[in-house]
Amino acid sequence: VRPASHSFSSFSFGAPSVRATRRMALNDPMIRYEAPRDSPRSSSKMRAVENGRSELMVVHFSSRDSSSLSHVGQYCKERRWRIADGMASTPFELAIRAERKVISSPEVGITLDGRRVCPDAGSSSKCRLREDFYWELPLQDGYPGLNVPGRFQIFPDHPAIGRWLPATLSELRPDGCVSAFALMSTSSGQIREIFFPSLRLEQIREAESHMPLLDAAEDVWGPVPRALTVEVPKDNPLAARLTVHGLNGGEALSFFLGRTTPSPPKESEGRKPGPEAQQMSRARVSLQVSQDRTRVTSDVGHNMLEHFLNGQPRAVRHRPGKLLTSWTVQLGPFAQHTIEVEKKTASTKLAVVRVDGDVLVEATGEDLGSRDGWFDCPFRFVGEKHLDWEVHELAGQTQQGGAQSSRAVVTQKTKYTHHCMVSFRESARELNVASLKVDGVSFERMFRQPDYREDTINCTPATLQKSYGLRVPHMFTDDSSTPLGDICDSVARTVTQSFGWDAKLRAQLKSIGVSLSANQLPAFCCEASMFVACTDGVDEMPQQIVD
Repeated sequence: VRPASHSFSSFSFGAPSVRATRRMALNDPMIRYEAPRDSPRSSSKMRAVENGRSELMVVHFSSRDSSSLSHVGQYCKERRWRIADGMASTPFELAIRAERKVISSPEVGITLDGRRVCPDAGSSSKCRLREDFYWELPLQDGYPGLNVPGRFQIFPDHPAIGRWLPATLSELRPDGCVSAFALMSTSSGQIREIFFPSLRLEQIREAESHMPLLDAAEDVWGPVPRALTVEVPKDNPLAARLTVHGLNGGEALSFFLGRTTPSPPKESEGRKPGPEAQQMSRARVSLQVSQDRTRVTSDVGHNMLEHFLNGQPRAVRHRPGKLLTSWTVQLGPFAQHTIEVEKKTASTKLAVVRVDGDVLVEATGEDLGSRDGWFDCPFRFVGEKHLDWEVHELAGQTQQGGAQSSRAVVTQKTKYTHHCMVSFRESARELNVASLKVDGVSFERMFRQPDYREDTINCTPATLQKSYGLRVPHMFTDDSSTPLGDICDSVARTVTQSFGWDAKLRAQLKSIGVSLSANQLPAFCCEASMFVACTDGVDEMPQQIVD
């Protein structure tokens, strides 16, 4: 995946008079962050995250107005966003400051992580726009084909399979390969779920059209370019629009208000949390499968596993108050969050929404595009739950797929989201009337979180499937772990180091051993000769390798 770059060398901006793009149709009377009215909030069930949307979150938004004499056209307003392009990425900060005096033209200043975007030169932090300003910030590419069940088929390099299997592509690896879960029927009619940790793109095709993944359109697989655009009209900078363009077209930035769940670990004594702490902060359940695949044990009990799978929001406690009201909710067995809404005075329209003690929103209802006379703050909790299966590997060279003594962990990852809404009338002088809804269900109607006291699960795979719909996956080892595969890997490494061939050619050479139908030297020779024939287009093919 091409990483998003936030360095100024990759941005397309400059002086407003040179780089600004004129926009003729900016009709918004003022800056408004419209929450989609048709967003699905009617179901209390946990939803799978929309691909592409989940990777961008606005973790903080503030709008501060220090205007005076606003009735004669004078204003001074600053808006700040902290945006995370990915659940584990470091947020960057975007700020827009608009100021206008009674007898002067409006001035605008835009910064990214404290560095000036507009103006990009000079000593002043603000400038007068001579034309409408347009700026684009590249984000990570989106892959709409990931985690879509049954959309693709795979052809594994395994002698006992030899056919296309329906699969769900789960992850794009850094080396360009793809991990997938496939369904395969056995001779007895049972359905097995098999995890393939590394598949080449040429082994994957679309299920309906049978088109190879390498030739698939962007909306089928990707990558789909994504970008954040900022549009500021020169006559009314308060009508600036921030839009995210990507898999779902253009969407207002306010739709992406959210936080991760469970809450990430915080810094202690000035030290950032390490990878182990971040790993433990994820929702995770472990299941161990015996070598003969007759028993499955878990580190949690029945109620906890059921709550982990359905992710039902549950109420913990509610503390109403005149100027501060809080709710505590449980999102699955491993994530508890406290949501607060506060006003400094009873008459002010400015409200602060905090999640787990950190400010999410500090703005008025008008800044958020709320209903007239209301403060509506929509946001999301986005998380990723991991189901870790500890299974015995199946040898790739074994026709019957016998289990080995070595063990491996197969992780099934599922991203999910919960939609929340904090609402109250701006005319209300006390916040004890404020309401919270999670997935369309008000806090008062949620189930109460019980206290789990139960034994861990120990059952058969059939019972696990009937009770929870979970299939015990299989894990096949790579054929390159065989002696012949080790030879191919060694040759590939030596050739690339000696002659400076690129990584792609090395992967092709290594695939000789992986694609063998049996560990036979004649098969190796045939595959090797085919490989040499396919490398005719390589410049300066070493004669030693041809020989």
